Amino acid sequence: MNTKTLTALMTLLTASAVWALDPIPSPRSLVRTGGARPYAAPTESIDPSLPAEGYRLTVTPEKITLTAGSAAGLFYGRGTLEQLSAPGGKTVPCVTIEDAPRLKLRGFMHDTGRNFQTVESLKKQLDIFARYRLNVFHWHLTDNPAWRIESKRYPQLNTRPSRQDGRTPEGTYTFDQIREVIAYAKARHIRVIPELDMPGHSACFNRAFGFSMGSPKGIAILKELLTEFCSEIPAADCPIIHIGSDEVHIPHPKAFIAAMETHLASLGRRAAVWSPGLVPSSKSTITQLWKSNARLPQDGAELIDSSFGYLNTYDPQELVRRYLSAAIHPKALGATLCCWPDVRVDDKTKIFSQNAVWPALLAFSENAWSGPADLTAFEPKLEAHRDAYFAGMPFDYIPQMRHSWTVRIGKYSPGIRRGASFMFGASNNRAKKEGTETETAILTATVSVPEAGTYLFRAGFEAPARSNRLSYGIPEQGRLDAAGGTVLFDGSPLPAPVYREPGRFSCANNMWHGPLCEVPYADEQFWWLRTPSPIFLTAGTHTVTITAPRKNPKMQWSATLLPVRWADNRWVDDKRLTFTAAATK
Repeated sequence: MNTKTLTALMTLLTASAVWALDPIPSPRSLVRTGGARPYAAPTESIDPSLPAEGYRLTVTPEKITLTAGSAAGLFYGRGTLEQLSAPGGKTVPCVTIEDAPRLKLRGFMHDTGRNFQTVESLKKQLDIFARYRLNVFHWHLTDNPAWRIESKRYPQLNTRPSRQDGRTPEGTYTFDQIREVIAYAKARHIRVIPELDMPGHSACFNRAFGFSMGSPKGIAILKELLTEFCSEIPAADCPIIHIGSDEVHIPHPKAFIAAMETHLASLGRRAAVWSPGLVPSSKSTITQLWKSNARLPQDGAELIDSSFGYLNTYDPQELVRRYLSAAIHPKALGATLCCWPDVRVDDKTKIFSQNAVWPALLAFSENAWSGPADLTAFEPKLEAHRDAYFAGMPFDYIPQMRHSWTVRIGKYSPGIRRGASFMFGASNNRAKKEGTETETAILTATVSVPEAGTYLFRAGFEAPARSNRLSYGIPEQGRLDAAGGTVLFDGSPLPAPVYREPGRFSCANNMWHGPLCEVPYADEQFWWLRTPSPIFLTAGTHTVTITAPRKNPKMQWSATLLPVRWADNRWVDDKRLTFTAAATK
């Protein structure tokens, strides 16, 4: 291509160029220098003075150059270039980017011990993890229903009757498959941390052997199983073995954990454990926090933070808000996002819709790489990435930050809050002390309707716990909320969806191991998966009132109202409507 032709092409591109996609996670420094050029593979080099995962990307009309501190940095720089060129991949804007992560470890954890997932499914997820700069896959491989790791030494772990019926009892990962997943992840600069949970969450082990992991016989077998695993999986590929250790009481916890740490060290591995959980004896053991008040490791020991809430606990709106702003422990190596759908899942694709995995993961990625971000600015990026990369996949976050509501709770003065989805309430103990266990939240706003017609809304009042079944259940026919929540437009109720199983599945107490946990959730138990509610509205301004009662302090207490429309095979934001907080008195 001669200079004259190139100049003419650049003039055309500059005139028509649109900033197609802002990268997620956001680069540390991004300067738009104007114009655009055809997409091309960059000229690459390594500069050891740059951070290990850092990179410098420069796009000019003449060339694209990428310099990084390591192969991982080059990989991430290519990913940013690919995002900048989306959708279509034909042009890329001229930019100068300097980038590096704030956290050394950025992980995602799946519980395949309870709900088995195929290798092909895991690979597809690893592709997405890599696009959004995650570098650890925490693979929870064993739990009460099944020991998913092939064992040639103890094959009874891989068959009935040790396996739990209904929980994919045939689902086992052979060592070849485990190596395949590890190699696939490694090619994307993702390290796999396998978790062999012990001595709790071990009903499968108990059924297989007739005694517990914490017994002398159990300890001996666990050592053999660790030896078998480590003989098949090289230390270079999995230098860290997570051994769980949470939610269990055994006679000699210190001796148990010390024995496992020592044995793993003899195999050239480091242990990782949960906190709260058994207390490690070695400073080389990594502690992973799963509660905000968890015990911190001894001085000099490393930690991973997962204390900011699990995916299986909240609704999509709260998950994105929470993960985007979460404060990661300042001494942590990094953070891992955890998905624990303890309840049986037959159709494994529902793990991603019922737990809003993808919008939540993008918010987590932004925070882990770049730091906490403003939700108002992040929402347009989230929509753009949804459209560019998640066609045909569940992505149920609806932008909410242009809205505002006046919120009054019980005896407290009303206040104006931004958003369209809110969680309320103190802790159970505080609610009992203050006598506020049955309070009601009242939200008021106005909405201007541009033209008369039928409009659609998603209304929700709780997020059922995917771990323990705690939920008010499916409402009765004609009701939006099983606890009595309502939405009124000028005093007229927003109609409820038509339910297939009205009035079912109320669960007032935790049911981690009860029979109801073996009944898969129906989509209509989640407000974000129900058919939106239609209502005819005349042109003009309408007053909207949401009443959200709290009847059980164990339950989540929230209120959500989102205008939606159907486009591109999914429900999306109806930007014609905006809720505006009513004036407070």
